[in-house]
Amino acid sequence: LSNHGIEATMMDGMMSASTEFFWRPLEDKQRYTNLIGGEQFQFEGYGNDRVRSPDQILDWSDRLYLKVGPEDERHITLWPTHPQNFRDVLHVFTKKCGRVKDDLLQAMAKLLDLDNDEYFVDQLGEKAETNVRCSYYPQCPRPELVCGLKPHCDGTVLTILMVDDSVGGLQVLRDGVWWDVPIVPRTLLVIIGDQTEVHLS
Repeated sequence: LSNHGIEATMMDGMMSASTEFFWRPLEDKQRYTNLIGGEQFQFEGYGNDRVRSPDQILDWSDRLYLKVGPEDERHITLWPTHPQNFRDVLHVFTKKCGRVKDDLLQAMAKLLDLDNDEYFVDQLGEKAETNVRCSYYPQCPRPELVCGLKPHCDGTVLTILMVDDSVGGLQVLRDGVWWDVPIVPRTLLVIIGDQTEVHLS
């Protein structure tokens, strides 16, 4: 998606803030851990995904997962304060992504000849949940043994993904073939989530 209305400076600022967070010392990042009491997993916070068994193959990635909407349900204590602009940049960036999401849903409704362009937006309601996931893939000593992120579907309505302009590797599965997603600077990748696919089928 190009011409999406999010300024290049805003995208660069979000990428820079998240990168700077991941480069901080581990003890700083663990202030926002997704483990309650060091054991009980919660989706929000910094860390890895849930470990369900000792035999589980883990993704080789760090992640920061935060609820950004509705705004009155944010757990702001899990939002990093370093870099100092992280919270402000994330707030503005996700608001702009929200407008992109609404525009896309309205366009989809129009293209499907639905009676109301707001059909999908109305389905979400005024308290739609929106989450952000910042992912970092550190160097791995045995890259042939791991995936940065295992093959998966997005269980969402829409995923709006800002890809690092300098790091490739993202693939999508279509008709049994894995296709490389090209890097196109300053664009957003839109993934139709499971909820939308079920609704449309």
